[in-house]
Amino acid sequence: MRPWNSLPFNIQNHSRALVVIAMVCTFLFFWKDIIHDALPTIPEVKETFYKKPKSLDSIANRTLGFQEIFALSLPDRKDRRVPLLNAANATNITVTVLDAVRDEEIPKDKYPKGWVAEGDGQHKVGEIGCLRSHVMTWEKIIEENISTALIMESDADWDMRIHDILPGVAKGVKQIADWPFPATDHPKDIAVASSPYGDNWDVIWIGHCGSHPDGTGRIYHFEDETVPPEDKEYSFSGKPLKEVHPKGTRIVFEFQLTICTSAYAISQKGAVKLREYLEESNLNIDLRMETLCNDQPSLTCLGVWPQVITAAPSESNIKHPAAEQAPGTAVDQPDNGLTAGPAIQYSARRNANIVLKGLGRNKWVKEW
Repeated sequence: MRPWNSLPFNIQNHSRALVVIAMVCTFLFFWKDIIHDALPTIPEVKETFYKKPKSLDSIANRTLGFQEIFALSLPDRKDRRVPLLNAANATNITVTVLDAVRDEEIPKDKYPKGWVAEGDGQHKVGEIGCLRSHVMTWEKIIEENISTALIMESDADWDMRIHDILPGVAKGVKQIADWPFPATDHPKDIAVASSPYGDNWDVIWIGHCGSHPDGTGRIYHFEDETVPPEDKEYSFSGKPLKEVHPKGTRIVFEFQLTICTSAYAISQKGAVKLREYLEESNLNIDLRMETLCNDQPSLTCLGVWPQVITAAPSESNIKHPAAEQAPGTAVDQPDNGLTAGPAIQYSARRNANIVLKGLGRNKWVKEW
């Protein structure tokens, strides 16, 4: 009989075989990762019932998901510019300030056709300057090939949590502006949107003095802890009925009425349309935009309630009669010299200095 250590499958040989097998398995395990890293990544394709949006995460960037943010400000209104830029820095937003113009700086050939000069009882000093400043911004968007921009006026104020608010607005815009969604069996209709807000809108009016739905369109609502209670809402031109605005929600809709241009987003195609339409007007900028949004089928304009941005009280650039109510004209000033915009719980203007001093959220000042 052969000794056990001379058998073909003795323990020594078996141990060596196990070691070899283990080495091969280990090599194959890591070779899998080497091969995976060396090959190009194939993007995952998923079916969708609507245009596949750019990630909502981009709303967390410094321009809130738009290509640019512009603020219109008269050069001598440092009392507005400084708080605006501090608020932007405190909320991680990049705002490009554009010089607004006064009435006397505008050549007569730049007036809209049909515009009647001040003193006729219809227009106030400052109104044509305001209108022309907005139109010049649309022209900049077109000339510089800017896809989307948020345009705000220099007295704008917003909540410190604005980055948390706008993803819900973006979802609402897509749900309404992209409707009806393309069928899944037509892949050519399903494209990547260039904006987290989608690509099928012209104007998103997020800052105003009041707005309500047209009563016929779809309404999108989402829960939002930043919305003001009913007694803190701000409007002097109408607001949605309670039946369409559940408590504790913010809603997005096609509007019937919106007034004041505190802040609105505009797409490049929207800028092209509005600039053409504004070649003729005898209405102020907000009334003309509202009228066009309601009357022109080619325009897709959406409102948001409660508004995301409001006008902080300060001296108005429009010369209103003493007895006329005007946005942004209150003089009540808190101890830090700044007043929050209405319907804003944690005002970016009021809390800017707190944040820029390095103090935490527990030190924020709230309005209610």
